[in-house]
Amino acid sequence: MKYFKRQYSLDFEQAIWEHDPELLIMDQILDQNPQIIMLAAPCFPNACDELQVPVGRDGMTLEQVVRCAIYQRHKGLTYRQLSDHTEDSKKGRTFMKMEYNQYFSYQALQENISKISSEVLENIHIAIAQYAIDLGVDDGKKVRTDSTTIKTNIHYPTNASLLWDCIRVCYRLLKEAKELLKDFNFRSYQKSAKKLLFKIVNTPGKQKRRLLFKKMLQIQRRCERWVEEAIEQLASHRPTAGKTTARAAAKSACFTAENATGYRCCLSS
Repeated sequence: MKYFKRQYSLDFEQAIWEHDPELLIMDQILDQNPQIIMLAAPCFPNACDELQVPVGRDGMTLEQVVRCAIYQRHKGLTYRQLSDHTEDSKKGRTFMKMEYNQYFSYQALQENISKISSEVLENIHIAIAQYAIDLGVDDGKKVRTDSTTIKTNIHYPTNASLLWDCIRVCYRLLKEAKELLKDFNFRSYQKSAKKLLFKIVNTPGKQKRRLLFKKMLQIQRRCERWVEEAIEQLASHRPTAGKTTARAAAKSACFTAENATGYRCCLSS
């Protein structure tokens, strides 16, 4: 593998960067800073300068590998899609420094891009950020990030399951309150509530489930009384933080019962 190709073929058909100006800016930064490309050299120990390999078949250069990796992440492409862009995308071919009639299969792209370690990618990001600081574009004191949404499995939000979540979280907060209040004692009904939830989910018939849900609501009201007592003791023990923690526990226990069943909880106001 060669680091760079010293001379590229003439290309009379220029790419149109109007719809992707960021890609043009990245292309110019990489052209002006070849040391950024060389940061990935340790991942390819067999790579060398073009003068040291005067003969042989032209494969992917180190510059092409780094540029393909950046282009793939910028566009959010799979390796198969990236392979298509190396063949028929004018902007992609220009950015990835593809020669005339040159393109790479997805196997070759995956084999080379996967060799770039996460540490090298981090160093490339640091070098680009430092370049922006040197130009005065940014001072590097603030970071803007974006979140990634990941599909995951959650339970269906039924009335009983939401009420169980409230009871569970409420008792967890009461346990935390007990660490501050050594003399505060309460009885946990979590096992009973969990058993009722299981019965509600697996019991056929609306009337039978309604009776079970009323029992679960009674447990919530018992928990509510413990929260009332915790509010009084926490308010005297730690006036500011105590009221906030206890009020959060109370609202957690009351919110679902109030909205799902129509029962008014005394702590929801």
